Amino acid sequence: MLSAQYANVKKRMGNLVKARFLIFVSYWFVTSQLVGNVPLSGQRIEDRTSFRKLDNGLAVVLIRRDDVPTITATCGFKAGGVDDPPGFSGTAHLVEHLMARAMRDPFQMKTLYGELSREYFMGGEADPKKIKDLETKIAGFERQIKEVELIAATTFDFVYYLGTFSSSQLELFCRMGSELLKGRLPEGVVRERETLLAERKRVWDVSAGNFGEQIQALTFGNRPYGRSVAGRPNEILGITPAVALDFKKRHYIPNNCVFVFVGDLNPKALFPLIEKYFGNIPRGEEPQPIKTSDSPARLERRLVLEVETKPEILINFIKPAFPHKDDLVSRVLGIILTKGDRSRLNLDLIITRKIADEVALGWGPGERYENAYGFSAVPNAGHPPEEVETALLKQLERLKTDPVDEDELQNAKDEIANDLDVETQSALQMAMTALRYQLIHGDWRLGLRTREFCKGVTPNDIREFARKYFTPENRTTIIFMKKGHG
Repeated sequence: MLSAQYANVKKRMGNLVKARFLIFVSYWFVTSQLVGNVPLSGQRIEDRTSFRKLDNGLAVVLIRRDDVPTITATCGFKAGGVDDPPGFSGTAHLVEHLMARAMRDPFQMKTLYGELSREYFMGGEADPKKIKDLETKIAGFERQIKEVELIAATTFDFVYYLGTFSSSQLELFCRMGSELLKGRLPEGVVRERETLLAERKRVWDVSAGNFGEQIQALTFGNRPYGRSVAGRPNEILGITPAVALDFKKRHYIPNNCVFVFVGDLNPKALFPLIEKYFGNIPRGEEPQPIKTSDSPARLERRLVLEVETKPEILINFIKPAFPHKDDLVSRVLGIILTKGDRSRLNLDLIITRKIADEVALGWGPGERYENAYGFSAVPNAGHPPEEVETALLKQLERLKTDPVDEDELQNAKDEIANDLDVETQSALQMAMTALRYQLIHGDWRLGLRTREFCKGVTPNDIREFARKYFTPENRTTIIFMKKGHG
């Protein structure tokens, strides 16, 4: 399931803004739409969180909340689309499909079915009591698994498996999760390839999906995020059982895995279960990160695409990923430029000049490697995209010479503090936020410190950011023109 790349797009299918959301997806917030947990305020998350790392490297984060009726748990592996083997895009997605099936059909159930089949084949010599006991166990197992709300998704940076269940099903989830870390890979790679192709055709090979991959390739080139997380059709067809199994063995290992539990839980009850189901699984060889090299300076990349809907312009710049200081500067600057009616771009392009109907900013699609910082705008009728482009770039050039006002800067920092208030997140948001920071950056607490980091941004930092990144050679411009124009 490619929820991280598709869910935001699906919500906005009414206009071409869907194309930019394929690029700038905040996958850690997408999942907050799936379960209606209520936010918790007035408690420090640090005081309610326990952390443990097993000897084999598996990390566990437990966030205690006594205000929600269910437990939210997620298991993640740093095994996303960027980790696909060269020439086999879609492998991470395919393995996710197979392992989600393994969780729903755990090995213990297969053992029970095997025992039951052997009893059946014994005919008159079968033990009726044993048959009844096995059937009861299987029925109970199936009922419990059906009661667990389980989803799985592949992002550019990682894959995750998410479940919601009652406290009585805690051990069941651990048993199901242990299937992810065992060497077995379910059969059906060939069938799953067809599923991926059908999924791609249904939700990806629409104009937004095609545009998204073109934009990624143009923006990132041979950088990691220039890849196709959905998988290219010819490469999906090339994924063999051996390729899928090798990917699973390389990445589905304890020292590449994080579990996060959020709910009314007791560490004294949870950690022994974790040790029971995961402690004896051997550590694997550390997966190696993708080798990246600086791309040579290039001229601005431009692309014009014909669309059925109204025109739009998208301007991407490449910048470092969190926790690089320039990423923190970009967050503060994004508020100054696009948050609210008094932000610079909204005030200039929409309210004063009235040349644009919408201006937005996004960044992504991940944060393990350099990512994109992109502005999009929808021109008003009678104003060509190039006019909006000129006005937008003028505002960006202004940042290189005119320092932002201290009040303007402080207002942006206050907005950042409100937006990143982890303590007020739902249980599901908390789980995904902790998972992301622990899995990608090795410390779940970094998410709590982002507000603190942003406080140190100065007007000079913003000016230097603009001078360094808002340059023609670091710019990719995509103009969406209505079909038949001119």
